[in-house]
Amino acid sequence: MKSLLYPAVALMNRLSFGMKFSLISVLFLVPMLVTNFYLVRDSYREFQATRVELQSLDLLGSSLKLRRDLETLNNLVQINVVLGQSGKAGNAESQISTLEQSVLAHLQGLTAMTTDPEQIVVFDGKRDEMIAAFKAQQTEKSLQSKSALIGKLVGSAQIFSQIIASQAGLSRDNQSDMRQLSELITSVTPAVTQLLGDGRAMGSYSLGQGFLNSSSSTRFDELLAQIEKLQAEYGLKLQDALASSKAARETLAAQADSSKASLKKASELFEEQVVMADTLDAPWQGFYDQVTGLMDQTYQLNEATLTFLGNQLQQRLEQNRTHMILQAVALSVVFVLIFYLYGGFYASTRTTLKRLGGVMDKVAAGDMTVTFSANSRDELGELGEVFNGTVKKSMI
Repeated sequence: MKSLLYPAVALMNRLSFGMKFSLISVLFLVPMLVTNFYLVRDSYREFQATRVELQSLDLLGSSLKLRRDLETLNNLVQINVVLGQSGKAGNAESQISTLEQSVLAHLQGLTAMTTDPEQIVVFDGKRDEMIAAFKAQQTEKSLQSKSALIGKLVGSAQIFSQIIASQAGLSRDNQSDMRQLSELITSVTPAVTQLLGDGRAMGSYSLGQGFLNSSSSTRFDELLAQIEKLQAEYGLKLQDALASSKAARETLAAQADSSKASLKKASELFEEQVVMADTLDAPWQGFYDQVTGLMDQTYQLNEATLTFLGNQLQQRLEQNRTHMILQAVALSVVFVLIFYLYGGFYASTRTTLKRLGGVMDKVAAGDMTVTFSANSRDELGELGEVFNGTVKKSMI
C-alpha cells in the first residue's frame, strides 16, 4: 500500500498546506462543476424544446386551416369547371375569388417559429414555392389547368404542415402520444377530408348537370371503394393514436368517433343522393353543404387535437420550468455550502497550526508554563494534547 501511495505522498510532501488544499479542491470541484453544468444545460434544452413546440402549435393550426381553404377552393374550382359555362354554378365564382385573396394573404403571413437558420431556409423556401404556385394558378386561363394546379397545392399544404411539425419537434417528441397525435393531424386526417372533398365536388357538379355521366359514375364507384377501405384503416389509426394516453382518449374520443362516423355517413349520402338516386334534380348547394358538415367533423377533431396538445405542452412547460429552477437552486446551495465548509476547514486548520507554532516558539524560548488549548477534536487537537504532555514531562 505504501509503495502504491508513494508518488502521491512524494507530491504532497513537496507542497505547502495551502497548495495541497487547493489541488484537492480543484480536482474535486472542477468535475462537479462540469457535470452539473451539463445537467442544468440539458434541463434548459428540454424546457426550450417544449416552449418551441408550444409556440409552434398556432403556426401548425394556421397551416391546417390553409389546407382546409385550399381543399374548399379546389372543390369550388372543380364545380365551376363543369357548371360555370352553363350558368348553374351559382355564386361559386365569387366564393373562389374571395378564397383566393384569403389564401394568398394567409400564405404570405406565415413565418417560421424556429431560430435555426437551416430550418428557416427550408420553411421560407416551401412557403415561397407555394406562393409562386398559387399566383400561377390565379393567372391560369384554363379552368382544367387551374384545378390541377390547386390540387397540387393541396398536397403541398400537407407537406408544409409536416415540415412545421418536424421543425417544432412534435414528430420527435419524447412522449409517444404527442408524436402519434401530431402524425394524426398532419398525415392521417387529410386523407379523410381529401376523399370527402372529391365526393363533394363530383356530387355537386353531377347534381348541377342533372345527370351522372359514365366517367363520374366510375369515379364514384372507385371513391366508395376507397372510403370503405379507409374506414377500417382510419379506425385503427385513431385507436393507435388515442391508446397511448388516457387523457387523450377522454378528451378526444367523441370527436374521433364523429370523424370516423362521417366516412360511413358520407358513403351513404353519396349513394342515396347521387349514385343510386332516381333523379338528380336536387340543388347542388344543399348537397355541398351536407358534405361540408361531414368534413367539419374531421376538422373539429384536428382543432380539438391541437387544443389538447397545447394543454399538455403547457403543463409540461410548467413542470420543466419548476424542475429547472429547483435544480439550479439546489446545485447553487450545494456549491455555496461546499465552499463555505471548505473555507471554514481551511481557516480552522491554519489557525490551529499557527497557534501551535506560537506555543512551540515560547517553549523554545524557555517558557515551560505555556499550554496549548485546541478548539478542534481532530488529529491536530490530539497533537496539541501530546505537546502539552511532553512539556509537562520536561518540567519534571
